[in-house]
Amino acid sequence: MLLHDGYGFTKDRQTAKGSNWKCSLFRRMKCRARAITRTINAESYTLAVFGTTRRGFQMLLHDGHRFVRERQKAATTNWKCALHSKMRCKGRAVTREVDGHHFVRITCRQHTHPPTGYEGIR
Repeated sequence: MLLHDGYGFTKDRQTAKGSNWKCSLFRRMKCRARAITRTINAESYTLAVFGTTRRGFQMLLHDGHRFVRERQKAATTNWKCALHSKMRCKGRAVTREVDGHHFVRITCRQHTHPPTGYEGIR
């Protein structure tokens, strides 16, 4: 299952370059929305979803976890879990901008806490 901007997608087919997804409401509501995820440099990236912190900074949202920007260089941004300091969380991600689209790859899935959700995110 892929979640993007609050919409769910199910995997339609797998290709050598990535995956094609269709809306999870395809059968019930005849929704024709589609999503594509691509493999970049043999690593699996998916479309990145962003929110805004209370202070107005950009925040990466992925699988119920929130990430804040750690460093940025050219088209690549490194992110750390928003609970890095408070819970000593090791969760990390990298986003890459390709042709105006942002793609995310989780580099460390090891969180020290359950997903917190996105409540309060703009």
